[in-house]
Amino acid sequence: MESVQIDSSNLSARWQGQKLFTIMETRFDSGRRFLAAWHAWQSDDPSQRCERLHVVSIESQPANWRFAIEKLDMAEVSSAPAFDALARELATQWPLAVRGVHRLEFAQGRVVLTLAFDALDASLAALWLRADAFHLNDPDAVAQGRIGTAELSKGIARLAGESATVACEDLTDALGVSLKSTGFVFDDLDSADSRAFMPSLTRGHFAPKWRVRRHDPPLPEPSINTGHLKGQQTGEPHQSPAAPVYSGSRTYSDAMIIGAGLAGCALAERLAERGLDLALIDTAAGPATRASGNPAGVFHPVISADDSLAARATRAGFLYALRRWQALDAQGFKFDWRADGLVQVATTAEEEAAYRDALSTLGFPDELVRYVSADDAYAILGVKPAHGGLYFSRGGMLDPASLCHAQLAAASSRTTLTRHFNRAVATLVHSDGLWHAMDSTGNRLASAPVAIVANAADASRLASLEHAPVRSIRGQLTWLDPSPVAALRHPLIGDGYVLPDSAHRGRQLIGASYELDDPDEHLREDSQQDNLDRLSRLIPAVAQTLRAQAADRAMAGRVAFRCVTSDRMPMIGQLADEETARQQAGRLSGAWPLDLPRKGGLYGAYGYGSRGLTWAALGAEIIASQILGEPLPVTRDIADGFDPARFLQRALRQRAVH
Repeated sequence: MESVQIDSSNLSARWQGQKLFTIMETRFDSGRRFLAAWHAWQSDDPSQRCERLHVVSIESQPANWRFAIEKLDMAEVSSAPAFDALARELATQWPLAVRGVHRLEFAQGRVVLTLAFDALDASLAALWLRADAFHLNDPDAVAQGRIGTAELSKGIARLAGESATVACEDLTDALGVSLKSTGFVFDDLDSADSRAFMPSLTRGHFAPKWRVRRHDPPLPEPSINTGHLKGQQTGEPHQSPAAPVYSGSRTYSDAMIIGAGLAGCALAERLAERGLDLALIDTAAGPATRASGNPAGVFHPVISADDSLAARATRAGFLYALRRWQALDAQGFKFDWRADGLVQVATTAEEEAAYRDALSTLGFPDELVRYVSADDAYAILGVKPAHGGLYFSRGGMLDPASLCHAQLAAASSRTTLTRHFNRAVATLVHSDGLWHAMDSTGNRLASAPVAIVANAADASRLASLEHAPVRSIRGQLTWLDPSPVAALRHPLIGDGYVLPDSAHRGRQLIGASYELDDPDEHLREDSQQDNLDRLSRLIPAVAQTLRAQAADRAMAGRVAFRCVTSDRMPMIGQLADEETARQQAGRLSGAWPLDLPRKGGLYGAYGYGSRGLTWAALGAEIIASQILGEPLPVTRDIADGFDPARFLQRALRQRAVH
């Protein structure tokens, strides 16, 4: 069966001894080719095969593919039972049919499928990866006008690694010529009579004789030493020429993470799965003590009528977090969470109508979100809100501290995780190919070729960034004890929120105040009253009871501080080299993100604001992918929207960098 003969392209021989091998195909095709690649990798010698196999596949119509996967006819394949088991696992993980990038992990994270649900032309422009092998298995795309030959060939060339192979089904003369113009070589097209006898599958490789693209596709950090990855085949340890070399025993980690909140703990879990030795540093006595120490938080995507960048980014974060948390839970690393529904109500009748109209236009599946009237919401919640709104059947609530502890437990089970608590990093110093975290007395706390600042409002200072502004927002939570909304069954959010008491030992949590640049750490009566007023607007029937309760007794609560950016998007990714940018400001005045100079080995994960649960897992996966040179788990516009260098880019365009 040609469509599942992975060895016909000699891929299993090509991935031998590789750390990472990436295959890209232009059509998912019921998953046959992915299943064949997975099966070939699984059947290969563990000491010889690639450590991580990535398959990136584009699918423009994903709605019915789960059913197609479940009904795959593999009768022509000799190893059908093995394929059947893999197909069932793929069907179990199949994501919602929602436009965007979806990452699925198999074989303990060693086999990764990244699905791009969008049109072929849009996906090729949006993906960012370095492919070792392409399969152009959508021969009708050009004929049907879904993409032009030049657009297809340039899109493939933009993502091709050195000597990347390409296999084309039913290659046309026009596409063959176009691919050759972008650097691909087809030996069988060079003979005089080859066109008359062209096979259905034509093979070639990427060997450009001149520069055919502005930027090369991503590579791993040159200083990272991944030769010792735990639990994986290693052979001789790999040592990059730029990696630090020390005599005697190694005195540094592969990566150090500064900050042990939601951002830092998610990073530890994601990097540990890649086998990196880690150092984790925090000023507190343990993880999740500041904003990440709030007793509960909610998670859900944002919905906007124009499906804005923020909406698409929160949707990507929400869906990835659910998948990651489910895997963590299934592996036995338990934490306190529930994803059995959340209602977001409108604040006015006009906003409710706007929600309803937006969903009608966007066409999301009900499994993601659906409109509910106030009466519908009452049936779900057990209390009646002032207005209708949105029901997220997979939204919910989570105890952040319990998640952080579970992530660190998972990380410790996979690699060496050295914890440095009650330690404050005063400065970061780069020398001898390593980043060194120094305390205020000049003592070295930890060293690594890669450092990630995940310490909220202090991150930009620590990384010596002028053009990465963040601000602090005070947030005060209030405990209701006793509660007039004890019947509440699911989280209710709108202008504020109220959570059911199931996880809070008879108390209910409401919040939260939003006070910009207010450093007061103490509970305040005015903030408590603001929270009660928000609840009264959410559920008008309890307003009188709340007023009486507030007058009768003092209420408990908690104060924490959110770190936010001016555009309310997080800082996720490699940090800019602002000094070099200043020196080259004139040349960089029209720069795009890939043009900007970067600090080698220095990354940021902060500015999550009120969306730490939404951003943290996806942010960690993005940074892990950048460090290891893996395909990004999001589209390029989302990655650019998260890029900490975006503020430098704006300043350069305004000629405000001196």
